[in-house]
Amino acid sequence: ISAISAAAASASGVLIGDSLSTNPSTGISIHDNTIAGVSSGTKGAYGVIVNNGANVVGPTRGYTQVTIADNTISGLTGGTTIGATTGWAHAIGLEADTPGAVVTGNAISNVIDQNPLPLPDAIAVYFEANGGFASSTVSNNTFDGVAFGVSLSTAMLQAQLPGAVVASCNWWGDASGPNLLTVSGLNVVQNGQIGRAHV
Repeated sequence: ISAISAAAASASGVLIGDSLSTNPSTGISIHDNTIAGVSSGTKGAYGVIVNNGANVVGPTRGYTQVTIADNTISGLTGGTTIGATTGWAHAIGLEADTPGAVVTGNAISNVIDQNPLPLPDAIAVYFEANGGFASSTVSNNTFDGVAFGVSLSTAMLQAQLPGAVVASCNWWGDASGPNLLTVSGLNVVQNGQIGRAHV
């Protein structure tokens, strides 16, 4: 899957979901793909995005049970339009409920946010609006050329949701592993993950 671009919308290699769905997507397996060269002018570039039910409030919200394994995802660029003030790049976006999600064996590299202020939004595995994040496992992946390996959205961090993403046995692009920083009172792991995560 390659050479996908959008000028004023997000672009993705694989999309699972309808953000207004009240039905679950179950038994989803995304494996053994090569996804490269995805770009967006003013919005997001994704290798894989899961957002089934993201915009539904209440008990009838859709969700996705997914395994994302053994993919090669590279060359994602968000905010490519000259003068754009927005843009992001997420190799794997788990941007709605994904209870029990497994992300393993993926090689993720060269994920670029062309508008990196105040923090770069170039992330290997990103969780947003995801109440199932604490039951997810992100392991045995390689992250190279990304700002953050595993990240929770700012809204999820500020809500101080209980639990943590298990993010162990990953290659963080450095033999010493991820590095801890503090930004605006939040724990940020550079070349690692944001927030509470078991590394």
